[in-house]
Amino acid sequence: MTTKVTKHYFQYGAHKYFRTSAHEVKLLSIGEKKDPIGPKAYLAVSDHIWARHLADERITVTPPVTIDWNNTSSVDFDTAANIRYLGVGVDVSQSLTLARARSAQLKLVSFSLPESAVERILNTEADILRREMADEGRDARVVTEVWVAMEAQLANSMTIGALNTSDISYAGNNVRINVNAGGTNSSVITLGEGTTFAYRLHKVRKWNKGKTRIEDLEDDYVGMN
Repeated sequence: MTTKVTKHYFQYGAHKYFRTSAHEVKLLSIGEKKDPIGPKAYLAVSDHIWARHLADERITVTPPVTIDWNNTSSVDFDTAANIRYLGVGVDVSQSLTLARARSAQLKLVSFSLPESAVERILNTEADILRREMADEGRDARVVTEVWVAMEAQLANSMTIGALNTSDISYAGNNVRINVNAGGTNSSVITLGEGTTFAYRLHKVRKWNKGKTRIEDLEDDYVGMN
């Protein structure tokens, strides 16, 4: 699978995930997509759907992706962004740098929600934010997938596929996930602002007649309108 890291996107296979302003983004952030079809497209975050609304949903985790960080330049990595990486026994506040990504051979792991879950949450649990999206119009977007940088031991310990809801908790407006890192080691990782390396968006493809209910969502990547 092709991988490439640039300042404005992370490419995995045929898809290019947004990187601009990733440090402000988390699962279920909403806002306006700026420069919609340009190479610097990003989400200008206006709000976040409360993490507690994920209580009945099963977040899906992908197998960890190995990146050859030696093929990434400091300009493409964008060291100015305030992003953190996760690891076993590592404080989440540790900054992610290109040097650290190379020395620790950090991997990327994706956390996502299915369209059906996002539709349900927006239609039944987030009336105010759904109305904000309706008012925003065609550039309204919601974050449905985030990529997070992790040390290999933690990344390789992640449960692949849909997580059990018993492994998911919530602190404030952040998602917390229990991870068995092997042996007696266990970690609780927090997905919140500052931990997102790249992200995918969804847009509303179809509203009902009065724009009071979302009937269909469509995924959105860099280069798409």
